[in-house]
Amino acid sequence: MSVDGLLHLQGACEQAGLEVLQTHSRRWSVEFRRRWRAEFALPEADWRCGNFDWEVLGTELAPALLRRSAIREFNLRRKEVRSSFVAASLDYREVLEVEGALPEHAWWRAAARGEDLYIVPSDWAWTFVSTHEEEAMGIGPFFVENVRALSVER
Repeated sequence: MSVDGLLHLQGACEQAGLEVLQTHSRRWSVEFRRRWRAEFALPEADWRCGNFDWEVLGTELAPALLRRSAIREFNLRRKEVRSSFVAASLDYREVLEVEGALPEHAWWRAAARGEDLYIVPSDWAWTFVSTHEEEAMGIGPFFVENVRALSVER
C-alpha cells in the first residue's frame, strides 16, 4: 500500500471512531509478520511458495473459515475487541495499532480499496484476512483461530 493508501486507511479508521494509537514502522512490521506466521499457521508451513502470506490460509497448514463463514465469525468476534492491529499487507509495510469497536467486514472492504487487509486483535486470538482477490476470484476472506491456542486446548 502506498503512503497515500496508508493515510487513507488511517483516516478511514479515525472516521469510523477508531483511535489510531500508533503507526508501527516497516522495521517493526518484520516482527509482526514473523509472529503472524507463527500464530496462525503450523510450523510446517512453507513460506517460500506463493506471493502472499494469505495463500497458506484454508489449507491443512492453516485451517480457516472461508467466505461467508469467515465474515459471519468476524462480525461476531469483532464486537469483543477493544484494540487491534491493522495491516494492508504483511509485505514489510506499516502496521496500524487501533483502539475502539471494529467496523463490520463490508466497511473494511471499502476502506481497503481492493488491497489485502490483515486484522489481528491485540491478544492475537484470531486473524481476519480480506484479500485483493475477494471480489474478482472469490478467494477469501479468511478467519483463522490462533493455532497455538488451538493446540493447547486439544
